[in-house]
Amino acid sequence: MTEEGISLKNQVGFDALHIAANQGQKAIVQVLLDYDPGLSKTVGQANATPLVSAATRGHTAVVKELLSKDPSLLDVSKSNGKNALHLAARQGHVDIVKTLLDRGPQLARRTDKKGQTALHMAVKGVSSKVVRLIVETDPAIVMLPDKFGNTALHVATRKKRVEIVNELLLVRDTNVNALTRDHKTSLDIAEGLPYSEEITTIKENLTQYGAVRANELNQPRDELRNTVTEIKKDVHTQLEQARKTNQSVSGIAKELRKLHREGINNATNSVTVVASLFATVAFAAIFTLPGGDLDSGEAVVSFRVSFKIFFIFNALSLFTSLAVVLVQITLVRGETKTERRVVEVINKLMWLASVCTTVAFISSAYIVVGRRNIWAAILVTVIGGVIMAGVLGTMTYYVVKSKKFRRVRKREKMSRTGTIYSSRHSESDSEINRIYALYQGGHTPIRGSKMLTMFLQKTMEAPVRQQSFSEKKMTKQLTGKREDTPLHLAARQGNLGLIIEIISNCGEADLNEVLSKQNHSGETALYVAAECGYVDLVKEMMKYYDIGSAGIKARNGFDAFHIASKQGNLEVLKVLMEAIPELSMTVDHSNSTALHTAAAQGHIEVVNFLLETGCSLVSIAQRNGKTALHSAARKGHLEVVKALLSKETGIATRNDKKGQTALHMAVKGQNVELVNELAKADPSLINVVDNKGNTALHIATQKALVQIVRVLLSYKGVAKTTINKSGETALDTAERSGHSLIAAILVEHGIESAKSIKPPTLNTNRELKQTVSEIKHEVHDQLKHTRQTRKQVHGMVKRLSKMHSEGLNNAINSTTVVAVLIATVAFAAIFTLPGQYPKPPEKAPPGNIALEEVPPGYSPGEANIAPRTEFVVFFIFDSFALFISLAVVVNCLPPNLFSGP
Repeated sequence: MTEEGISLKNQVGFDALHIAANQGQKAIVQVLLDYDPGLSKTVGQANATPLVSAATRGHTAVVKELLSKDPSLLDVSKSNGKNALHLAARQGHVDIVKTLLDRGPQLARRTDKKGQTALHMAVKGVSSKVVRLIVETDPAIVMLPDKFGNTALHVATRKKRVEIVNELLLVRDTNVNALTRDHKTSLDIAEGLPYSEEITTIKENLTQYGAVRANELNQPRDELRNTVTEIKKDVHTQLEQARKTNQSVSGIAKELRKLHREGINNATNSVTVVASLFATVAFAAIFTLPGGDLDSGEAVVSFRVSFKIFFIFNALSLFTSLAVVLVQITLVRGETKTERRVVEVINKLMWLASVCTTVAFISSAYIVVGRRNIWAAILVTVIGGVIMAGVLGTMTYYVVKSKKFRRVRKREKMSRTGTIYSSRHSESDSEINRIYALYQGGHTPIRGSKMLTMFLQKTMEAPVRQQSFSEKKMTKQLTGKREDTPLHLAARQGNLGLIIEIISNCGEADLNEVLSKQNHSGETALYVAAECGYVDLVKEMMKYYDIGSAGIKARNGFDAFHIASKQGNLEVLKVLMEAIPELSMTVDHSNSTALHTAAAQGHIEVVNFLLETGCSLVSIAQRNGKTALHSAARKGHLEVVKALLSKETGIATRNDKKGQTALHMAVKGQNVELVNELAKADPSLINVVDNKGNTALHIATQKALVQIVRVLLSYKGVAKTTINKSGETALDTAERSGHSLIAAILVEHGIESAKSIKPPTLNTNRELKQTVSEIKHEVHDQLKHTRQTRKQVHGMVKRLSKMHSEGLNNAINSTTVVAVLIATVAFAAIFTLPGQYPKPPEKAPPGNIALEEVPPGYSPGEANIAPRTEFVVFFIFDSFALFISLAVVVNCLPPNLFSGP
């Protein structure tokens, strides 16, 4: 049997596969598909596929066999828009319905040209199991209306299907009082039918679930909705205020911690003042000893044991007091960055002042005790050095450790919030890489060497470029990608002679491997040639490719046929189609056909060519439910849309998984003529709603497209009272979005707001309304209390901030007092030196007052101990202590002390 004989059709348009599928002959179907898988794409009368025939007849095994060979058959519909699920559901074939839904759950929402889903078809039958399967797959489908506004419940009531009506009433999403376009509820339909037991039962069940007549029906209550909306806003405000209150409370907690620290600082300051007083007394005591001093500065009582005890413990008192001062001032820290810097400067200066005071005291000790008791001065030096060095070292260690800890925490915080940038690697292969690639294609060393020599010879020649497509088509660089084989490189260069030579040098066993070899991007040599548009190369290469190797997909999901469609290269497509017609039915990762790709790019010549091969391509949808018409309409390709509609007008009613038709997609763009074309094809599309209840008019209003709004309103059948799931008409959407011009146009054409459309609330809902109103008042009371709490918290924050400022000022004042005390002691010490000043000589020249008061070798006011080294050391460090303390005092002055009012 020849391939042409297998494809022959009888008088009713069925070929051998159709007849086998219709009769349920699985074995024959399997043999035919193994011989030619492309037979599954053939269609009979009304565009019926073998899957449709098998599903209609209830042959489950054949259905599974067909789907295992070609899952894309699910998306192919008959010319009336019905697919395999529609027909299986109508006939009540439970197993087939389950099989189809397992393979493609999105089929449940597909509609035919009458707007009917599979559920509409199922409720016309008698199988409640089929209805249950479809509803369990997608419960929201129960409320999808057909073109006449009938839901599944309306149809089941009209068909007197008691079990199915009960099944639908159990679904939570079912609105028992939904209206048809004739403004009838299910109860109205039941009462309009002749009396029977089934009708009586249906009316009782409907009434039990709250069904009423249309004239008694109360539409969604506007007043109740507004009240709930207000409550929603109030709750949102409450949550926002609660968030702000939490922030304020968090701030209060921080301020309380600050206040606690400031309390410690205040206590520290008090201790510091006391310690400073001790140090002042101890420092001054050594210069005001009982009995006075000798001319050498040595104390008169220095030889007594009681003086030695006094001297040692007085020194200990001074050193420990200064150590306390160092520790306490180190603990004080400001809160702001500026405050911390000022406090750090003050702390460092106070450290230096304390050290200078210590050195000055130790120096004076050597003067007071004299040379006979020098051991006491040495002991005091050791004790003072150990105490001060230990305190300074310990405090320095903890300060450095604290700074390091804060620096680490800051770095960790920055690393958590920082952005991690990934490095990019450039791929620019050199000629060496290209030569090396010859050995990466799986060739043996001998064949690789031969091919390398041949490649080098051919690449030295200037290849003849083919100009079979326009300049706008993308042409890749001639440099080979990583893992390119010699065949890839020759195809990329368009070198036909090299292609023929490479193929002729390959044995039959290796030829298929060479042709199917993929580079790093998953591209075969045929893919590269098709993308670059080399018609002669593709024509020559297709002599050696079969359906398997020609349909190999790259990493982007495209095969050679897809990439040629994307590039709009018609001549390459003709060559591929002539060689292997089945390539037109291949799909990528998103179930997009080559027709999808060409339609999205706007290549009208390619679209027309593909449509000539068979209209079944038009019906195949992507995984998101979008057809080629959706893609072309969204991109605004008018000619492509016209071509698709002329091939199959019913495709305009197809919706995607969001419930959007091609018209929904078109009104998102700017092409007014395209919108008009779709509306003329099927005027009922204007009133079709998506899953959010939006019509095309809603979307065009939201997008502020004035011209498209005018076009839609020009059609007589446009619905003026459609309310979406947000409770808005197109006028409400325009007013909410601030599109005043569109709002005026809508009002001019009689579009009303949702509030004016809805009738007043029935008395049966007053109790609910009252309950909601009470909730509203309670929320208002809660908001009032929250506002009062916020005010109180705000006042607490202000008071805490004031206390924080006062605490910092107290700390600064205490530091100022300490600095003043040290400056006072340092200033007074220079005038109360041990040994006092020289006495006047017994014989002095008469008439010279200065010489009468100053002994020979001394200047006026010079101290007796001035020549001693200990006094020089004392004088220098005492001066340091004075100047540093004065600097601290100046630094602690208020910044606005000298500013005017």
